Amino acid sequence: MLGSEHRLAGRLSLYACAIWGGIDELDDETPCDRSEPDDTGIVDWDYHQPVEEGRRPMRTTTLLTIVLLAVSPSGVQGQVLKNDQRCITGLNKAGAKLFVAQVKENERCVKLRGKGVLVGTVDDCINDDLEGKVASATDKVIGAHERCTAPPPFGATDAPTVVAAAIEQARDHFTDLFASPADPAIVDGNIDPAAARCQASVSRSFVQLANVALKGFAACKKRGLADGSITNETGIEDCLLDGGLGGVGKVWSKWKIASAKACADTNLDSAFPGVCTGAVDFLAFDACITARAKCRLCLYANLADAIATDCDLGDDMSDNESCPGT
Repeated sequence: MLGSEHRLAGRLSLYACAIWGGIDELDDETPCDRSEPDDTGIVDWDYHQPVEEGRRPMRTTTLLTIVLLAVSPSGVQGQVLKNDQRCITGLNKAGAKLFVAQVKENERCVKLRGKGVLVGTVDDCINDDLEGKVASATDKVIGAHERCTAPPPFGATDAPTVVAAAIEQARDHFTDLFASPADPAIVDGNIDPAAARCQASVSRSFVQLANVALKGFAACKKRGLADGSITNETGIEDCLLDGGLGGVGKVWSKWKIASAKACADTNLDSAFPGVCTGAVDFLAFDACITARAKCRLCLYANLADAIATDCDLGDDMSDNESCPGT
């Protein structure tokens, strides 16, 4: 504690002694004994109240403990310090926005090809970041890291790690869809408008999934850190599985229906020659690519937050080696 907090603690202890003893006024006759400062520098006062036979006297420090918990900086025993909370949530939020910015850039390049107005290849478009939105989001990650006064005990890494994880995993999901290089698979809408609409719809749906999952993940972390229910990496991992990956169901169902309609007349293996070829219908394709999308989000979170979530289990609730790198 700081010096002022020491004095406050001692004063509260004295007042607590008087209150416990039912004393209206503190004077020389007040039956409150001053102790020597303990190893934290706090002076304690005890009221020598009469004790009925067979009952145990209560020290005023019991009441003091309750009062101090209400005024202490952390508020909850074991709670992560406020500065660390701000660092964790700030860096996590900036990293999530970078991930979504890269996913949106992937979608933008697909749409440009679909409209027949893309100059160059889709792969170059994704890497070049012509509108600078990925670069802007990267700067915000760096800024969030610089605002951390010290590395938190868990739940965050550093700017280079977060930036690399977000961009790499977002781009890897694009490869999961279209293989690498992606350019030969992306359709010009002037040649095949139906396939172009299908590819744009599926690309857009992943933007929605990433948005919902990462916002749910961030909200769960912020809430748990604030109320003291998250005190280690396990709490962060639980948030990823429950508040993040587990919270996309309703929204994803909506986009799945929209993509199914958009892709009704499209050969899925031709449109998406990545890891999910061979699906017997759109529902099977959707199950495959949704699991891979959750896998990428999980891998990103593990790298960026220094956690160890079982992403192979988290992507489709099965231990089936469906998530690479786990």
